Amino acid sequence: MVKKTARILIVEENTDDYLVLKVMLSGLRGNPFKFERVSTYEQGMERILKGDYDVCLLGYRLNGKGGSDFMWEASQKGSSTPFVLLGGPGDEGAEEEAAKQGAADFLWKNKLEPPLLERSILHAAENKKSNELLRRREEFFRAVLENALDGVAIFETDGNIHYSSPSVKRILGYEPGDKINTSVFDLIHPEDIYRIKKLFEKLVKNPGLVLADEFQARHKDGSWKVVEASGKSHLFQNPDFHGIVVNYRDVTERKNAERTNLRLASIVESSNDAIYTVGFDGAILSWNPGAMRIYGFEAHEIGGRHINLIIPPKDRVEFNDLLEKARNGHPVSHIVTTHKNKNDQPIIISLSLSPIKDAQGQVVRASVIARDISEREKSKAVKTMLQDERDQLLERLQLQMANMPIACVLMDQNFLFTYWNPAAEKMFGYSFKEVEGKSPGFLFADSEADEINKNMKKIKDGFEVPKKTVRENRGKKRSILVCEWYNTKLLDAEGRFQGMMAMAVDITDRRKSEEIQNQFATILEQTPDAVISGDMEGMVVSWNRGAEKLFGYTADEIIGKSFKKLTPEDKLQEIAEMQEKGLLGESLTNFETVRVKKNGERVDVSVALFATKDASGKKTGVSAIVRDISERKKAEDSLKKHEEKMRLVEKMNAIGRLAGGVAHDFNNLLSVIGGNSEFLLGSLERESPHRDEVEEIQKAVKRGAELTKQLLVFGQKQVVNPLPINLNDLTGEMSKMLKRLIDANVELKIIQHKEILPILADTGQIQQVILNLVLNARDAMPDGGHLILETKNIGMDALELEEKPTLPKGTYVRLNVTDTGHGMGPEIQKHIFEPFFTTKAGKGTGLGLASVYGIVTKWSGHIFVHSKPGMGTTFAIYFPAMVSVEGFAVKPKQISLIPQGTETILVVEDEDPVRKILVRTLGSYGYKILEAANGIEAVKKAWEVKEKIDLLLTDTVMPKMNGKELADELHKTRPKMKTLFVSGYPKEILSQHGILGANINLIQKPFELEQLGREIRKILDEK
Repeated sequence: MVKKTARILIVEENTDDYLVLKVMLSGLRGNPFKFERVSTYEQGMERILKGDYDVCLLGYRLNGKGGSDFMWEASQKGSSTPFVLLGGPGDEGAEEEAAKQGAADFLWKNKLEPPLLERSILHAAENKKSNELLRRREEFFRAVLENALDGVAIFETDGNIHYSSPSVKRILGYEPGDKINTSVFDLIHPEDIYRIKKLFEKLVKNPGLVLADEFQARHKDGSWKVVEASGKSHLFQNPDFHGIVVNYRDVTERKNAERTNLRLASIVESSNDAIYTVGFDGAILSWNPGAMRIYGFEAHEIGGRHINLIIPPKDRVEFNDLLEKARNGHPVSHIVTTHKNKNDQPIIISLSLSPIKDAQGQVVRASVIARDISEREKSKAVKTMLQDERDQLLERLQLQMANMPIACVLMDQNFLFTYWNPAAEKMFGYSFKEVEGKSPGFLFADSEADEINKNMKKIKDGFEVPKKTVRENRGKKRSILVCEWYNTKLLDAEGRFQGMMAMAVDITDRRKSEEIQNQFATILEQTPDAVISGDMEGMVVSWNRGAEKLFGYTADEIIGKSFKKLTPEDKLQEIAEMQEKGLLGESLTNFETVRVKKNGERVDVSVALFATKDASGKKTGVSAIVRDISERKKAEDSLKKHEEKMRLVEKMNAIGRLAGGVAHDFNNLLSVIGGNSEFLLGSLERESPHRDEVEEIQKAVKRGAELTKQLLVFGQKQVVNPLPINLNDLTGEMSKMLKRLIDANVELKIIQHKEILPILADTGQIQQVILNLVLNARDAMPDGGHLILETKNIGMDALELEEKPTLPKGTYVRLNVTDTGHGMGPEIQKHIFEPFFTTKAGKGTGLGLASVYGIVTKWSGHIFVHSKPGMGTTFAIYFPAMVSVEGFAVKPKQISLIPQGTETILVVEDEDPVRKILVRTLGSYGYKILEAANGIEAVKKAWEVKEKIDLLLTDTVMPKMNGKELADELHKTRPKMKTLFVSGYPKEILSQHGILGANINLIQKPFELEQLGREIRKILDEK
């Protein structure tokens, strides 16, 4: 029920509406209301926040603001007053807005009646009262939770933490909100998490079920706390939520105390001493297994009985005095007395009593620890006898020490020598008289002195003496000995230190041997070669780092395995034979073979094999030193290829020189044949049946001239005109001609790299290279196929990938000529560049590829062949790329001259047929001719002739006097005479060999007679 007088705040800007409310409220009976009215939003907010109102009647329209805004602001500022919202015409949607903002009720002003208004006010007031009661109850339970010692947590069904009470900070160190929405299982120890998850799943599936358990939970500081928890699955109604409610407490200290008690109990139960408790009335209250062993009584036999049962009458007064001291809080310990066992046999006991207090600090009983020392007491009786026996034993020991072959010495408690046997005298060179009463420091090297003094001090202080040490010692003659010392303390019957006995063994020689062995072991371990030892069965017994690096196996992986593991299948017989030879005592050195690595890769090795023996000379197996010679093999192969190439170069040069000489002589023959055939053809009528025969002779002369050109190219004795060449342009220009040369069933494809770099060469010679290779490829494909010409720039990176070790570093232009023909085997490839070698029996001269080789090498190029029978052939040519093309110009074309004249010409030629042709030809052109067979004859002829000689036409290479020497001699007396040299060699070749100068007139054999006439006319007409 609402209180007797309800306070109502009316917030209404419309005065008429307020008066209606006032009339209705004043007319209500039995439930009087006290009300106040304000007309603005601001006044209403001020009153609602200060006054204690039961209900607020709130107009929906307030100074341009909504009543819903008023309710929201008041709620945000802490007001708990319920609102009844009053709406008028035009306030559509106000009712829904009021419900959203939590209004207690909504009334329409135009439908308002006193009973309706009264019910709404009473309902709002009752809600306020209920809400207030609920709020206080929530505050009460919150206070309980926040101040409870136990923790309370609510978990969602997936284990996420939904709520955590403030006690979590005291128990686990976290603030209540730290772990909200994180998984509780993250806080549970791995040992417990599986069990707790199973319990949690069981709670989720069974609402109302309560389960309890203990587990370890992680504290914020990282430590683990033992938590006792009970949980229950609960379906909440407000809010609608299914979760697990858990109460938990920290039981870590209790668990630690339990463990401590268990540990103490375990100590008591396992102790060999008798541990029991006695009341101050003499009753035995507890009895451990140790007491049962000493006294013979079981716990059930003596529990509750009087202590006098185990104390002889004569010792009872003494025990009672001790018990009284414990009652007064004074412990006593190590009291030697006599008790008796179950059989009434006396027991000598070391007794300790301690008072035991209750929780209030009052002494309530005594704890007794009794140790049976009967045997110890008995041993005292025999100490004197044992001392005598030890003295006798020492005398016998000294006698034995005197005859021992190793040095033996005795020292007293001050480490002064008291005994020194003959072996010590022999080892160190000192007699006993010289060392008696001295400290041992003089026997040790200076580097050992400080440590010896420290050890002696430690032994005096009770530390154990090192049983075995190795020291550098010094003999009487200052010689250094390495000794192994064995040290023993000498103790009296009470265990007190009386001195030391020490024995020394000279290990100087052994130490040197060990050092040498260690050095050898270090060398073997660090050597890059593989050093491997095997037993008699061929199993690996040692494996150094070099072996691990070479073969890839670690020592653990290979020791105990057969040598065959390192041997390829095709070398198994070889390894067996090597093993047999090694065991027979035969040594192998620099034996080259192949072995296999862990990854299966084969490796070239050089093996040295020898038998291994033990100290007695008995064979124990074989050892091998294995060296990786892969790089050397590669270098040897590369060197072999280089040597083969150099031999080929030398061979080609020699044949080239021969070819050049042959071409020179051949040119003379061709000149005679060509000249005579030309004369013969001129004398025949057009209808003569012999014209065809003479023309065939001329054709043969031309073919011979072409052959001499190839010989001169091969011998590098041809005139060349080096210019920058673009291989793309050149192959493009030649494509039409090449297509005419190859068969229709051969497909020609030209692949050109963009922006190809230029090369420096003679255009005609490079055309000849391409032509020869294309014709060679055509002949390799009689049944048709594919012919590919490819140009490409090859930079430094690409050059490394192509693995051409003979190529100097640089940038190249590569020309590939590839066919799909029958290919070549290795034997044929060795000879293909040799002159006159051909596989085309009866069809080829054998000069095509030889000429290609000569041209390529002339322009610093390199040629490689890749071919297999049935797989086609690729010729790869690498030309150095040009950096710059500036400074190159094209030579002008020659102008034809009419071969006629009346001048005097001296013709000198040692070959009679050639000379006759020259004289006859020039005479037919109108010239006056003087002739001579050699230089000497020409000089004489010039002396005899007084008239002017206009031109000297002379062969270049002649016996007795060559053409250059002849010209020089005649120019002394006829300086205005002009000279034209004739030779089978180009002018540049003659200049290089010093036969002629660079600026001379020369016509090269074979030549057409008309060409000779034009050249002579040109020279004579020059001013």
